[in-house]
Amino acid sequence: MYGNRVADALRRLVPDDVSTDRSDGEEASRQLVGLMTKSRTNKIARNERS
Repeated sequence: MYGNRVADALRRLVPDDVSTDRSDGEEASRQLVGLMTKSRTNKIARNERS
C-alpha cells in the first residue's frame, strides 16, 4: 500500500547507522508522515481560504 512505500522511502533517507531497530524506525516514520500530512493539509486549507 501507499503508506508502506512512504515508510520505505523514509527509511532509505535515514543513514543505516542511525538505528537498526525496525520497530523504532516504524514509529519515527509514522510520526514524520503524520507531521508532513498535517502541514500539507493546513497549507492546502490556507490556500483555499485566500
